[in-house]
Amino acid sequence: MLASINPNGKIIKTNSANNEYIAVMGRWGIENVAGNIANISPASMYKLQMNVADTLVVNGEQAAGVEIEVKQGWNWIPYTCNFTLSLDDAFAGAAPARNDQIKGQEGYAMYNGTAWSGTLKSLTPGKGYLYSSKSAEEKNFIYPAKRNVAAASMAPARKTAKAGVFAPVDPSEYESNMTVLAVVKENDEILGNVQEIAVFDGTRCLATAMPEADGFLYLTIPGDRTVTNRLAIVAVVDGNVVESSTSLYFSEDATYGDFDAPFVVTLGNTTMIDDIMLDENYCRMQVVDLSGRLFYSGSTAGYNENDLEDGQYIFEFFTTEGQVVCYKKYIRRIEE
Repeated sequence: MLASINPNGKIIKTNSANNEYIAVMGRWGIENVAGNIANISPASMYKLQMNVADTLVVNGEQAAGVEIEVKQGWNWIPYTCNFTLSLDDAFAGAAPARNDQIKGQEGYAMYNGTAWSGTLKSLTPGKGYLYSSKSAEEKNFIYPAKRNVAAASMAPARKTAKAGVFAPVDPSEYESNMTVLAVVKENDEILGNVQEIAVFDGTRCLATAMPEADGFLYLTIPGDRTVTNRLAIVAVVDGNVVESSTSLYFSEDATYGDFDAPFVVTLGNTTMIDDIMLDENYCRMQVVDLSGRLFYSGSTAGYNENDLEDGQYIFEFFTTEGQVVCYKKYIRRIEE
């Protein structure tokens, strides 16, 4: 199955097993070893790491009628059709729930209760995807045997992606990604004049997003264990690049924001700090200055702003699931 990419392949993996290419043996892994992939199945999705770029040639007949299993949480799912399908057609038999998510290496979409919205518009032959199900009920579905020609003819023509201000890295440089459904606010008001937002790891632009038709910004941020810095966010508003006081950390397959509670990218004031202090979902916080010196680490209930001197600080708030949001705040006291 993988002969066409030997010896340029490095690792092939599922969500539970992996094989390395053993060059001296000219084969992928060793037979009958626990944790190895024994066979390639059309009902599974695989990630493939290459030493150099190559083309995988697959010979055989199309796998028809393959039943795809979806459980609560993340599922590695294949796409077995030899034609492109819209998300609505592809998952017509999957009974998606609100805030279900489908993502690939370069984009994702979320289900709003009636339709899919996001940067991923369709499923493409030869690619694999990750599906996040909110339902506790296990589901099984089969992709349509034929493309809905009538629906395809009525679909709007696919537009060429607009060139943004920032140039993100090639997502294939990283093993995984995380997703963000965001809105941009200034003075607690959602901005409608945002052209683009971008996420940076130091000087490297990891991802960019432009507003979709529903007004949300959908970020697919690539990363792996090497991405450990606080990720900065900038926005382009009326042609001007503005640094956000909001930042985040990379976590594999994390999801920040959904249709019920979008992730807020804050410009201007930081009054949201007061709101988040009262949010019971955030159990722990820490405060550091701009040099990284720690001033407070503990529960949100135990924090006292009077313990800080005048200056600029980064407030980091941690959820029980380990997700982090960050805000920059300038503290200055008025003498009476």
